[in-house]
Amino acid sequence: MDRINRRQLDEIGTGKSREKPINILQRKIEYLENEKLDLKKYENFKYEIEENKNNLKNEINNLENENNLLKEIKIISDKENIEKEKIKIKENIKNENNEKINIIKKEIIEIKNNNKNILELNTEKIKNNKKINKEKNKLNKKLITFFILIILINILQFIFIKDKLINFIFLLTVPTYLIFCFLIKNKLNKKIKKEEEIEKNNLINLEKINNEINNKENEIKILEKNNNNLENEINNSKNNLLLKINLENEKIKNNYLNKIEKNKLNNLINEKNINFEIENLQNEINNKKIKLSSIELERKNIEPKLDNLSKIEEELVNNKEELSTLQKINLSFQLAKEILEQSYDKMRNTVTPKFTQELSKAISEITNEKYNRIIFNDEDGLIIELDNGNYVPASKLSIGTIDQLYLSLRLSMAEELSKENLPIILDEAFAYYDEERLENILKYINKKFNNHQIIIFTCTDREKEILKNNNIEYNYIEL
Repeated sequence: MDRINRRQLDEIGTGKSREKPINILQRKIEYLENEKLDLKKYENFKYEIEENKNNLKNEINNLENENNLLKEIKIISDKENIEKEKIKIKENIKNENNEKINIIKKEIIEIKNNNKNILELNTEKIKNNKKINKEKNKLNKKLITFFILIILINILQFIFIKDKLINFIFLLTVPTYLIFCFLIKNKLNKKIKKEEEIEKNNLINLEKINNEINNKENEIKILEKNNNNLENEINNSKNNLLLKINLENEKIKNNYLNKIEKNKLNNLINEKNINFEIENLQNEINNKKIKLSSIELERKNIEPKLDNLSKIEEELVNNKEELSTLQKINLSFQLAKEILEQSYDKMRNTVTPKFTQELSKAISEITNEKYNRIIFNDEDGLIIELDNGNYVPASKLSIGTIDQLYLSLRLSMAEELSKENLPIILDEAFAYYDEERLENILKYINKKFNNHQIIIFTCTDREKEILKNNNIEYNYIEL
């Protein structure tokens, strides 16, 4: 079966092979069939090719018009985006200015809240000045009144009292009162000076705070003025941009009005994903140009291809005849395999039971009845029955036992292969046998196959000694 399969694979091939005769022939026939279909098509399409060529040129021209339109729209869109970005920058500046204004206003409120006492200085100053002046005037009046009173008392005492000591004592009241007035005035002046010093510092701080507030208010005015200017610029830019874009779109629309269908034109002008659409159109243009080149090439090659049509048809007939021959041979292989399978099934059902029975007897004698039963199947090959009744594959046994087993298998086959007494040639067949196994096998061969010519090749004297000890006749040849 293996030899048939190899021959079938080498001489014919299978559906899974690639470089075998039938595969090569099938691919060649398929190629020739395709070529034939192409040429048959060109027989009818000779004039249609030219029509397709003109249609493709028109389609390419339309696509290029659409693509050019989108490119011009893209240029306008890019300009529009640049202007919008400029407007956005101005709007960002305006927003930043508004944020600064709010921050400065908060700072002014914070300054006023933190310096509320100093900012109220003017009102307090007026009140304090009035109070001090009032106290000063009141004191002056009191001092003058008392001074006049003291003078009158002194004058009266000089008139009515003639005692010099008393006169002198009363006279001392005048300088004493003057000193008292001086001290009172001095204390008041110090108080006034201290208040003036405090007032001076407060005025300095007030001036400083007012200057700071004024500076921030001026900064607010500048930012507000800038915002007004920016607002005007933004509005002008938006209006100019809108006008400019509309004019350019109208100009493009007029330029392509006769080149592109109106609905298509409007859709392209309003296209949002321009870059993606341009790329798609360009790919479509390239594909159609490739197709156009292919059609032009087909047109150039159509005449010589049509001349080859008869040659291809003749070659196709020859290849089909060759394929038919291969298929018939392949069928013969298949029939042979089917017959072989049927023969094998028949042999397995008739010969194999007898064969395994004989083999079981042989292995029993060789192994001194250690192994008495052998079964053969397709899955596991030879299976041996052990003393405990279990079965194991032959491969699980010792090397010596395996050699005994397969030698028994070959010897048993000698009986089944032919009705003639075939010669048995054993070349170093007992290399792994121990003395007991060797003696058993030689006895078995002498007993079972004494009608056959038996030739043993060996490099030891073990076989000669065993044959001699068991009185088995043999011819000995030393090389």
